[in-house]
Amino acid sequence: EQEKETEKKLKLAKCRDLLDLTVNCKETAAILFKKKDYDGAKKSYLEALGTLNKMGTELSDSLRAEVLEHTIPCHNNVALCSMKLKQYEDAITYANNGVLLVDAIDNQICSGAGAIHGGKTGNDRKLSLVWLAFKKRNMSYTKLIKDWKKKSLFYKGKAYYLAKDYDNAIDDLALALAVLNTPIEGSVGWALAHCDGNNDAVDKLIDHDLYLSTTTNSDGTTTI
Repeated sequence: EQEKETEKKLKLAKCRDLLDLTVNCKETAAILFKKKDYDGAKKSYLEALGTLNKMGTELSDSLRAEVLEHTIPCHNNVALCSMKLKQYEDAITYANNGVLLVDAIDNQICSGAGAIHGGKTGNDRKLSLVWLAFKKRNMSYTKLIKDWKKKSLFYKGKAYYLAKDYDNAIDDLALALAVLNTPIEGSVGWALAHCDGNNDAVDKLIDHDLYLSTTTNSDGTTTI
C-alpha cells in the first residue's frame, strides 16, 4: 500500500514538472509570436503539445482538465502560426483538433441531459467529472464555446479561405458566426454546465424562449 502511494506521488510530481515545462513553452511561443517569429512560435507550441502527451492518458479528472486547458489553446495557436506561415493544411488540421476537443467536452456535459443512472425518481443525471474539475479552475461554459470553439472554427474557416477552398471556408465561417451570435446563457448546454443538481434543477436555468420561434400571421395572430 505504501509502495502504491509512493508511486502515485512520484507520478503526480512528474506530471507537475511536465505542466511547468508546458507553461514555459507557451510563454516562449507567445514572445516569439509577438516578434513575428512564427516558425519559432509554432515549434514552441508543438513542443508544449508534445510535453503534454508525455503525461499519458491515465490521469485524474483534475489533471485531465488542466491538460485540456493548455491543449486546446495550443492547437488554436499552432493553427494561427501555420496560417502566418501559409501552411494551410496544418492550420486546418490543428484548428479542427480544437473543435473536436471542445465538442468532446461539450458532449460530456450534455450527455447528462435526461439520463437515468439508478435513481428511483428517474430524475438523476450523469455529471462530467472532468467538467466539474474545469469549474474548480474557474472555467466557464461561455469561454469554452464563445472563446475556444469560436476561435477554432474561425481559424479553420480562414485557413480554408486562404487555401482558396471557398465552400469549406463558408461552412466553417458560418459556424463560427453562429457561435458568435447565438445566445448561450439560458441554453441547455449552459444550464447543464452550471448546475450540479438533478434534471428539475437544470430545467429552472433554461430559458425556454430561446427555443421558441414565432411567426406572425396575416390576421395578426402568432404561430409557434
